[in-house]
Amino acid sequence: MVYLGFEYQYILNHFRFKDPKIKFLRHNENLVYQVTDQNKVYLLRIHQPIEGFTLSLHQRHFPFEVYIKSEMEILEYLNKHSPITVQAPVKTKDGHLLTFLNDGTPVSVLTWIEGQALNEEMCNKDIAYNIGQMVGKMHLNLSDLKGYERYCYDQELVQKMMVEINTAYQKEHLTKDQRELIIQSLEFVEKQMNLLDQSKEEKVLVHYDLGLSNLIIKDDKISPIDFSLCGYGYYQMDVAATAISFKDPEHRKATIKCFEDTVGIKVKIPLVETFFAFSLLLYITFQHEKASKESWFEKAMQRWEKTIFKPLLQGKPFLFNL
Repeated sequence: MVYLGFEYQYILNHFRFKDPKIKFLRHNENLVYQVTDQNKVYLLRIHQPIEGFTLSLHQRHFPFEVYIKSEMEILEYLNKHSPITVQAPVKTKDGHLLTFLNDGTPVSVLTWIEGQALNEEMCNKDIAYNIGQMVGKMHLNLSDLKGYERYCYDQELVQKMMVEINTAYQKEHLTKDQRELIIQSLEFVEKQMNLLDQSKEEKVLVHYDLGLSNLIIKDDKISPIDFSLCGYGYYQMDVAATAISFKDPEHRKATIKCFEDTVGIKVKIPLVETFFAFSLLLYITFQHEKASKESWFEKAMQRWEKTIFKPLLQGKPFLFNL
């Protein structure tokens, strides 16, 4: 753990806690703690990424804390206007959405969502259908939001990713063949984005981190958590981010079908496949420093090359064939 003793007290004194108890949960893009206070539970986030994880590729014209504040504002909006349950920001004693450590590190607190994080073993067709409905409802609300200072999943990001992939190759985190295949896949994604822009496809706010671990279930009700990476992109990105979580093709189909029924649009599977691949490309690009040190990474890369990136470039469907 990084923040102990005085640092904890320093943080908690900014909020209206009476007798808080703290438990460390995880460290990835944030240091995350569970805070229990008078039978209520909260989520404390110290916005300091783990070593090897960086959001610098995402960041553009605004300081890091601007993105955190806008995330909190989006959660406030969804709490007031959306039928889905999301975490609510907890303001400081002074009424602010954020506070800061002495070194300038942003800190935020959210309410806790009761329930259990989903996993593949828990899923069935009904749950997959409920997920598709939730994603559809979320899309209908997020598509109304404009003008927030958020990350952008666009061509500029793709160009930055290409530069970072070359850096990963120079550091020997990727082989030459892997680099070339990833660059070609990113070029394919960029081409699809250009085609969507030419057809006037609207960029909307997307969550784009809707893996099963970020979906909480209670009494068959699905709630999304962790909007820290939400940004402007194409709605197919959230459909893809959800579908990638399922190994069972029937669960993928059920999620997409219910999204279509909820939103009233027909989803084009090739675009979902494109952004399915893009989510993996994002993972590789953002986390190669850390992932390349893991024993599973090389086998995973070989599997992704064979089952996702090569079929994508060959124009072969793969979403329901994995």
